[in-house]
Amino acid sequence: MQNQKECGEVQALGCKMVAWEEETTDLENLDPEKYLVVENARVHNLKGVTVVIPRNALTVVTGLSGSGKSSLAFDVIYAEGQRRYLETLSSFARQYLGTLERPDVEYIGGLGPVIAIEQRTTGRNARSTMGTITEIYDFIRLLYARVSTGYSPTTGRALESYSKQQILDVSRKEFMGEKIALLVPQVRGRKGHFGPLFSTLMKRGYIYARADGEVLEMTKDLRLSRYVAHDIDLLVDRFVLDEGTMGRLAKSLDAALNRNEDGVIVSRLDGGGERFFSLSRMDGETGFTLPKPETFLFSYNSPRGWCPECCGLGAVERIDRDALIANPECALLEGAMVDFFEEKRIKVLALNQIRTVAKYYGIDISEPFSQLSDAQQHYLLTGEHAALRPVDSA
Repeated sequence: MQNQKECGEVQALGCKMVAWEEETTDLENLDPEKYLVVENARVHNLKGVTVVIPRNALTVVTGLSGSGKSSLAFDVIYAEGQRRYLETLSSFARQYLGTLERPDVEYIGGLGPVIAIEQRTTGRNARSTMGTITEIYDFIRLLYARVSTGYSPTTGRALESYSKQQILDVSRKEFMGEKIALLVPQVRGRKGHFGPLFSTLMKRGYIYARADGEVLEMTKDLRLSRYVAHDIDLLVDRFVLDEGTMGRLAKSLDAALNRNEDGVIVSRLDGGGERFFSLSRMDGETGFTLPKPETFLFSYNSPRGWCPECCGLGAVERIDRDALIANPECALLEGAMVDFFEEKRIKVLALNQIRTVAKYYGIDISEPFSQLSDAQQHYLLTGEHAALRPVDSA
Protein backbone atom coordinates (compact mmCIF):
# COMPACT_ATOMS: atom_id res chain seq x y z
CA MET A 1 0.00 0.00 0.00
CA GLN A 2 1.75 3.14 -1.21
CA ASN A 3 1.50 6.89 -0.75
CA GLN A 4 0.43 6.84 2.87
CA LYS A 5 -0.21 10.19 4.42
CA GLU A 6 -0.50 10.26 8.17
CA CYS A 7 -2.81 13.03 9.33
CA GLY A 8 -3.47 12.88 13.04
CA GLU A 9 -2.30 9.31 13.57
CA VAL A 10 -4.39 7.47 16.18
CA GLN A 11 -2.36 5.15 18.38
CA ALA A 12 -3.64 1.60 18.77
CA LEU A 13 -2.64 -1.57 20.59
CA GLY A 14 -0.32 -3.52 18.34
CA CYS A 15 -1.32 -1.58 15.23
CA LYS A 16 -2.04 1.88 13.89
CA MET A 17 -5.11 3.45 12.36
CA VAL A 18 -3.84 5.67 9.58
CA ALA A 19 -5.62 8.28 7.50
CA TRP A 20 -5.07 7.61 3.80
CA GLU A 21 -4.71 10.08 0.97
CA GLU A 22 -7.85 9.20 -0.96
CA GLU A 23 -6.62 10.62 -4.27
CA THR A 24 -3.81 8.06 -4.54
CA THR A 25 -5.24 5.04 -2.68
CA ASP A 26 -8.18 2.89 -3.84
CA LEU A 27 -9.66 2.06 -0.44
CA GLU A 28 -12.57 0.10 -1.87
CA ASN A 29 -10.15 -2.52 -3.21
CA LEU A 30 -8.72 -3.35 0.22
CA ASP A 31 -9.50 -6.88 1.41
CA PRO A 32 -12.72 -6.59 3.50
CA GLU A 33 -11.71 -9.72 5.41
CA LYS A 34 -8.60 -7.95 6.69
CA TYR A 35 -9.49 -4.29 6.98
CA LEU A 36 -12.31 -2.06 8.16
CA VAL A 37 -12.29 1.08 6.03
CA VAL A 38 -13.98 4.36 6.95
CA GLU A 39 -13.64 6.99 4.22
CA ASN A 40 -14.29 10.71 4.62
CA ALA A 41 -16.30 10.63 7.86
CA ARG A 42 -17.96 13.95 8.74
CA VAL A 43 -19.74 13.34 12.06
CA HIS A 44 -19.47 15.81 14.96
CA ASN A 45 -15.78 16.57 15.42
CA LEU A 46 -14.66 14.36 12.54
CA LYS A 47 -13.81 16.56 9.59
CA GLY A 48 -13.38 14.32 6.56
CA VAL A 49 -11.44 11.62 8.43
CA THR A 50 -10.45 8.44 6.59
CA VAL A 51 -9.06 5.48 8.55
CA VAL A 52 -8.12 1.85 7.89
CA ILE A 53 -8.46 -0.48 10.89
CA PRO A 54 -7.17 -4.09 10.86
CA ARG A 55 -9.84 -6.70 11.55
CA ASN A 56 -9.43 -9.63 13.96
CA ALA A 57 -7.24 -7.49 16.19
CA LEU A 58 -7.70 -5.59 19.44
CA THR A 59 -7.61 -1.90 18.60
CA VAL A 60 -7.71 0.86 21.22
CA VAL A 61 -8.73 4.36 20.13
CA THR A 62 -7.08 7.07 22.23
CA GLY A 63 -6.84 10.82 22.03
CA LEU A 64 -7.61 14.13 23.68
CA SER A 65 -11.10 14.98 24.84
CA GLY A 66 -13.15 16.18 21.89
CA SER A 67 -10.87 14.64 19.28
CA GLY A 68 -13.64 12.42 17.92
CA LYS A 69 -12.92 9.02 19.51
CA SER A 70 -16.54 8.31 20.43
CA SER A 71 -17.78 9.80 17.18
CA LEU A 72 -15.64 7.37 15.19
CA ALA A 73 -16.37 4.28 17.29
CA PHE A 74 -20.06 4.78 18.12
CA ASP A 75 -21.57 7.39 15.81
CA VAL A 76 -19.91 6.07 12.65
CA ILE A 77 -18.82 2.42 12.91
CA TYR A 78 -21.39 1.13 15.41
CA ALA A 79 -24.24 3.23 14.00
CA GLU A 80 -23.63 1.96 10.46
CA GLY A 81 -23.40 -1.67 11.63
CA GLN A 82 -26.66 -1.34 13.55
CA ARG A 83 -28.36 0.33 10.57
CA ARG A 84 -27.30 -2.48 8.23
CA TYR A 85 -28.57 -5.10 10.66
CA LEU A 86 -31.99 -3.46 10.90
CA GLU A 87 -32.22 -3.44 7.11
CA THR A 88 -32.02 -7.25 7.11
CA LEU A 89 -35.21 -7.52 9.19
CA SER A 90 -38.65 -7.82 7.69
CA SER A 91 -40.67 -4.71 6.91
CA PHE A 92 -43.12 -5.81 9.62
CA ALA A 93 -40.36 -5.76 12.26
CA ARG A 94 -38.85 -2.51 11.00
CA GLN A 95 -42.12 -0.63 11.40
CA TYR A 96 -41.86 -1.15 15.17
CA LEU A 97 -38.11 -0.54 15.44
CA GLY A 98 -37.97 2.50 13.23
CA THR A 99 -35.13 3.40 10.92
CA LEU A 100 -31.68 4.80 11.55
CA GLU A 101 -30.04 7.51 9.49
CA ARG A 102 -26.88 6.65 7.65
CA PRO A 103 -23.82 8.34 9.19
CA ASP A 104 -22.36 11.19 7.18
CA VAL A 105 -19.58 9.15 5.62
CA GLU A 106 -18.61 8.52 2.02
CA TYR A 107 -17.76 4.82 2.32
CA ILE A 108 -17.53 2.08 4.97
CA GLY A 109 -16.19 -1.35 3.98
CA GLY A 110 -15.20 -4.54 5.75
CA LEU A 111 -17.77 -3.96 8.47
CA GLY A 112 -18.82 -7.08 10.38
CA PRO A 113 -21.47 -7.54 13.10
CA VAL A 114 -21.18 -4.84 15.76
CA ILE A 115 -21.77 -4.84 19.50
CA ALA A 116 -21.57 -1.78 21.77
CA ILE A 117 -20.99 -2.33 25.47
CA GLU A 118 -22.47 0.10 27.95
CA GLN A 119 -19.88 1.85 30.09
CA ARG A 120 -20.33 1.01 33.77
CA THR A 121 -18.36 1.22 36.99
CA THR A 122 -16.65 -1.93 38.20
CA GLY A 123 -17.73 -3.83 41.29
CA ARG A 124 -15.68 -5.33 44.10
CA ASN A 125 -17.74 -8.52 44.23
CA ALA A 126 -15.58 -11.61 43.69
CA ARG A 127 -18.11 -12.86 41.14
CA SER A 128 -18.12 -9.63 39.13
CA THR A 129 -16.34 -9.83 35.79
CA MET A 130 -16.30 -7.78 32.62
CA GLY A 131 -18.97 -10.14 31.30
CA THR A 132 -21.36 -9.67 34.22
CA ILE A 133 -20.84 -5.91 34.49
CA THR A 134 -21.62 -5.38 30.80
CA GLU A 135 -24.28 -8.16 30.80
CA ILE A 136 -22.55 -9.82 27.84
CA TYR A 137 -22.32 -12.93 30.01
CA ASP A 138 -26.09 -13.44 29.87
CA PHE A 139 -26.04 -13.45 26.08
CA ILE A 140 -23.03 -15.80 26.00
CA ARG A 141 -24.88 -18.27 28.24
CA LEU A 142 -27.92 -18.05 25.99
CA LEU A 143 -25.75 -18.62 22.91
CA TYR A 144 -24.06 -21.68 24.43
CA ALA A 145 -27.38 -23.13 25.57
CA ARG A 146 -28.94 -22.83 22.11
CA VAL A 147 -26.22 -23.62 19.58
CA SER A 148 -23.38 -25.33 21.46
CA THR A 149 -22.07 -28.77 20.52
CA GLY A 150 -21.11 -31.18 23.30
CA TYR A 151 -18.02 -33.37 23.05
CA SER A 152 -16.98 -36.51 24.88
CA PRO A 153 -14.02 -35.82 27.21
CA THR A 154 -12.77 -39.37 26.58
CA THR A 155 -12.93 -39.77 22.80
CA GLY A 156 -13.26 -36.15 21.69
CA ARG A 157 -16.23 -37.09 19.49
CA ALA A 158 -19.17 -34.75 19.10
CA LEU A 159 -22.26 -35.91 20.98
CA GLU A 160 -25.12 -36.74 18.62
CA SER A 161 -28.86 -37.16 18.97
CA TYR A 162 -31.38 -38.60 16.50
CA SER A 163 -35.12 -38.46 16.01
CA LYS A 164 -37.07 -41.60 15.08
CA GLN A 165 -37.31 -40.47 11.46
CA GLN A 166 -33.57 -39.82 11.31
CA ILE A 167 -32.89 -43.34 12.60
CA LEU A 168 -35.09 -44.77 9.86
CA ASP A 169 -33.39 -42.65 7.20
CA VAL A 170 -29.87 -43.60 8.27
CA SER A 171 -30.84 -47.28 8.54
CA ARG A 172 -32.24 -47.22 4.99
CA LYS A 173 -29.01 -45.67 3.75
CA GLU A 174 -26.51 -47.84 5.65
CA PHE A 175 -28.23 -51.21 6.23
CA MET A 176 -30.49 -51.74 3.22
CA GLY A 177 -30.36 -55.36 1.97
CA GLU A 178 -28.60 -56.65 5.09
CA LYS A 179 -29.79 -58.83 7.94
CA ILE A 180 -29.94 -56.64 11.01
CA ALA A 181 -30.84 -56.84 14.67
CA LEU A 182 -32.49 -54.06 16.65
CA LEU A 183 -31.19 -53.96 20.21
CA VAL A 184 -31.81 -51.83 23.28
CA PRO A 185 -28.99 -51.24 25.80
CA GLN A 186 -29.86 -52.50 29.29
CA VAL A 187 -26.60 -52.77 31.23
CA ARG A 188 -23.18 -51.21 30.65
CA GLY A 189 -20.06 -52.30 32.54
CA ARG A 190 -21.79 -53.58 35.68
CA LYS A 191 -21.10 -56.71 37.69
CA GLY A 192 -23.80 -59.20 38.65
CA HIS A 193 -25.66 -62.29 37.40
CA PHE A 194 -28.74 -60.22 36.35
CA GLY A 195 -31.19 -63.08 36.78
CA PRO A 196 -34.04 -60.73 37.80
CA LEU A 197 -33.47 -58.60 34.71
CA PHE A 198 -33.76 -61.59 32.39
CA SER A 199 -36.90 -62.77 34.20
CA THR A 200 -38.52 -59.34 33.82
CA LEU A 201 -37.72 -59.19 30.11
CA MET A 202 -39.15 -62.68 29.58
CA LYS A 203 -42.40 -61.70 31.30
CA ARG A 204 -42.73 -58.86 28.82
CA GLY A 205 -42.57 -61.25 25.91
CA TYR A 206 -38.93 -61.01 24.84
CA ILE A 207 -36.92 -64.13 24.03
CA TYR A 208 -33.35 -63.13 23.24
CA ALA A 209 -30.72 -60.89 24.77
CA ARG A 210 -27.14 -60.12 23.86
CA ALA A 211 -24.65 -60.46 26.71
CA ASP A 212 -21.05 -59.38 26.08
CA GLY A 213 -21.53 -59.73 22.32
CA GLU A 214 -23.18 -63.18 22.41
CA VAL A 215 -26.89 -63.65 21.63
CA LEU A 216 -28.53 -65.82 24.31
CA GLU A 217 -31.99 -67.27 24.66
CA MET A 218 -33.33 -66.11 27.99
CA THR A 219 -34.54 -68.73 30.46
CA LYS A 220 -35.66 -68.53 34.06
CA ASP A 221 -32.34 -70.06 35.12
CA LEU A 222 -30.10 -67.79 33.01
CA ARG A 223 -27.34 -66.28 35.13
CA LEU A 224 -24.14 -64.49 34.16
CA SER A 225 -20.85 -64.50 36.06
CA ARG A 226 -21.51 -62.45 39.18
CA TYR A 227 -18.04 -60.92 39.55
CA VAL A 228 -17.49 -59.93 35.92
CA ALA A 229 -18.57 -56.61 34.39
CA HIS A 230 -21.15 -57.17 31.65
CA ASP A 231 -22.76 -55.34 28.74
CA ILE A 232 -26.34 -56.52 28.13
CA ASP A 233 -28.66 -55.56 25.26
CA LEU A 234 -32.24 -56.63 24.67
CA LEU A 235 -32.83 -58.07 21.20
CA VAL A 236 -36.12 -56.55 20.04
CA ASP A 237 -36.22 -57.85 16.45
CA ARG A 238 -34.05 -59.19 13.62
CA PHE A 239 -34.77 -59.41 9.91
CA VAL A 240 -33.46 -58.53 6.45
CA LEU A 241 -33.97 -54.82 5.86
CA ASP A 242 -35.58 -53.94 2.53
CA GLU A 243 -38.35 -51.63 1.37
CA GLY A 244 -40.91 -54.23 2.39
CA THR A 245 -39.63 -54.40 5.98
CA MET A 246 -39.17 -50.66 6.60
CA GLY A 247 -42.61 -50.60 8.24
CA ARG A 248 -41.54 -53.48 10.48
CA LEU A 249 -38.43 -51.51 11.45
CA ALA A 250 -40.59 -48.51 12.35
CA LYS A 251 -42.85 -50.62 14.61
CA SER A 252 -39.90 -52.39 16.22
CA LEU A 253 -38.25 -49.03 16.75
CA ASP A 254 -41.33 -47.81 18.63
CA ALA A 255 -41.14 -50.88 20.86
CA ALA A 256 -37.41 -50.36 21.41
CA LEU A 257 -37.82 -46.71 22.34
CA ASN A 258 -40.52 -47.66 24.83
CA ARG A 259 -37.92 -49.85 26.53
CA ASN A 260 -35.18 -47.21 26.50
CA GLU A 261 -35.71 -43.54 25.78
CA ASP A 262 -31.97 -42.90 25.47
CA GLY A 263 -31.27 -44.82 22.27
CA VAL A 264 -31.14 -48.04 20.24
CA ILE A 265 -28.56 -50.14 18.40
CA VAL A 266 -28.84 -51.35 14.81
CA SER A 267 -26.39 -54.24 14.35
CA ARG A 268 -25.38 -56.32 11.34
CA LEU A 269 -25.89 -59.99 12.21
CA ASP A 270 -22.94 -61.04 10.05
CA GLY A 271 -20.62 -59.20 12.43
CA GLY A 272 -20.06 -56.29 10.07
CA GLY A 273 -20.45 -53.63 12.73
CA GLU A 274 -23.28 -51.71 14.32
CA ARG A 275 -24.56 -48.20 14.87
CA PHE A 276 -25.79 -46.65 18.10
CA PHE A 277 -28.52 -44.04 17.74
CA SER A 278 -29.01 -41.75 20.73
CA LEU A 279 -32.10 -39.69 21.36
CA SER A 280 -30.10 -37.56 23.77
CA ARG A 281 -26.66 -35.97 23.48
CA MET A 282 -24.44 -39.03 23.73
CA ASP A 283 -21.13 -40.48 22.59
CA GLY A 284 -22.10 -43.70 20.83
CA GLU A 285 -18.72 -45.29 21.59
CA THR A 286 -18.52 -44.76 25.36
CA GLY A 287 -22.12 -43.95 26.25
CA PHE A 288 -21.05 -40.61 27.76
CA THR A 289 -23.99 -38.25 27.78
CA LEU A 290 -24.76 -34.68 28.78
CA PRO A 291 -28.06 -33.16 29.89
CA LYS A 292 -29.89 -30.79 27.60
CA PRO A 293 -27.94 -27.54 27.69
CA GLU A 294 -29.65 -24.85 29.72
CA THR A 295 -28.45 -21.37 30.55
CA PHE A 296 -27.88 -22.15 34.24
CA LEU A 297 -25.38 -24.87 33.30
CA PHE A 298 -23.12 -22.12 31.94
CA SER A 299 -23.40 -19.90 35.02
CA TYR A 300 -20.74 -19.92 37.72
CA ASN A 301 -23.31 -18.27 40.00
CA SER A 302 -25.55 -21.35 39.92
CA PRO A 303 -24.82 -24.47 42.02
CA ARG A 304 -25.71 -26.54 38.94
CA GLY A 305 -23.22 -24.73 36.76
CA TRP A 306 -20.30 -23.73 38.92
CA CYS A 307 -17.10 -25.66 39.51
CA PRO A 308 -17.54 -27.90 42.57
CA GLU A 309 -13.98 -27.14 43.67
CA CYS A 310 -14.09 -23.34 43.80
CA CYS A 311 -17.90 -22.82 43.72
CA GLY A 312 -17.57 -20.37 40.86
CA LEU A 313 -15.06 -18.03 42.50
CA GLY A 314 -12.20 -19.06 40.24
CA ALA A 315 -9.81 -19.47 43.16
CA VAL A 316 -9.39 -21.85 46.07
CA GLU A 317 -7.95 -20.79 49.41
CA ARG A 318 -4.97 -22.86 50.45
CA ILE A 319 -2.54 -22.71 53.34
CA ASP A 320 1.00 -21.89 52.21
CA ARG A 321 2.96 -23.84 54.77
CA ASP A 322 6.31 -22.44 53.66
CA ALA A 323 5.08 -18.88 54.18
CA LEU A 324 3.38 -19.59 57.52
CA ILE A 325 5.92 -21.89 59.19
CA ALA A 326 9.31 -20.19 59.46
CA ASN A 327 11.09 -22.66 61.76
CA PRO A 328 9.49 -26.13 61.81
CA GLU A 329 12.04 -27.38 64.37
CA CYS A 330 10.40 -25.22 67.04
CA ALA A 331 7.05 -25.70 68.75
CA LEU A 332 4.14 -24.04 66.96
CA LEU A 333 3.67 -21.25 69.54
CA GLU A 334 7.35 -20.93 70.37
CA GLY A 335 8.85 -19.71 67.12
CA ALA A 336 7.65 -22.13 64.45
CA MET A 337 4.92 -19.82 63.14
CA VAL A 338 5.51 -16.41 61.58
CA ASP A 339 4.14 -13.59 63.74
CA PHE A 340 1.97 -11.84 61.14
CA PHE A 341 -0.70 -10.50 63.50
CA GLU A 342 -1.08 -6.73 63.35
CA GLU A 343 -3.29 -6.38 66.43
CA LYS A 344 -2.66 -7.93 69.82
CA ARG A 345 -6.37 -8.73 70.27
CA ILE A 346 -6.48 -10.71 67.02
CA LYS A 347 -3.29 -12.52 67.95
CA VAL A 348 -4.69 -13.59 71.34
CA LEU A 349 -7.89 -14.90 69.75
CA ALA A 350 -5.96 -16.80 67.06
CA LEU A 351 -3.55 -18.43 69.51
CA ASN A 352 -6.43 -19.49 71.76
CA GLN A 353 -8.15 -20.96 68.71
CA ILE A 354 -5.01 -22.99 67.95
CA ARG A 355 -4.92 -24.26 71.55
CA THR A 356 -8.60 -25.26 71.28
CA VAL A 357 -7.96 -27.17 68.04
CA ALA A 358 -4.97 -28.92 69.63
CA LYS A 359 -7.06 -29.93 72.64
CA TYR A 360 -9.90 -31.14 70.40
CA TYR A 361 -7.58 -33.44 68.43
CA GLY A 362 -5.29 -34.34 71.34
CA ILE A 363 -2.22 -32.70 69.78
CA ASP A 364 0.79 -31.79 71.94
CA ILE A 365 1.75 -28.38 70.58
CA SER A 366 4.82 -28.24 72.82
CA GLU A 367 6.51 -30.68 70.43
CA PRO A 368 8.47 -29.36 67.44
CA PHE A 369 6.11 -28.73 64.55
CA SER A 370 8.17 -31.01 62.28
CA GLN A 371 7.58 -33.94 64.65
CA LEU A 372 3.80 -33.76 64.27
CA SER A 373 2.07 -35.98 61.71
CA ASP A 374 0.80 -34.53 58.44
CA ALA A 375 -2.78 -34.85 59.68
CA GLN A 376 -1.96 -33.04 62.94
CA GLN A 377 -0.21 -30.24 61.06
CA HIS A 378 -3.20 -29.96 58.74
CA TYR A 379 -5.67 -29.69 61.63
CA LEU A 380 -3.61 -27.03 63.40
CA LEU A 381 -3.26 -24.90 60.27
CA THR A 382 -6.83 -25.22 59.02
CA GLY A 383 -8.98 -26.35 61.95
CA GLU A 384 -10.74 -28.60 59.43
CA HIS A 385 -13.65 -30.75 60.61
CA ALA A 386 -13.54 -29.22 64.09
CA ALA A 387 -16.81 -27.56 65.08
CA LEU A 388 -15.03 -24.89 67.09
CA ARG A 389 -15.67 -21.35 68.20
CA PRO A 390 -13.09 -18.71 69.13
CA VAL A 391 -12.20 -18.84 72.82
CA ASP A 392 -11.69 -15.64 74.80
CA SER A 393 -8.38 -15.30 76.58
CA ALA A 394 -8.33 -15.86 80.30
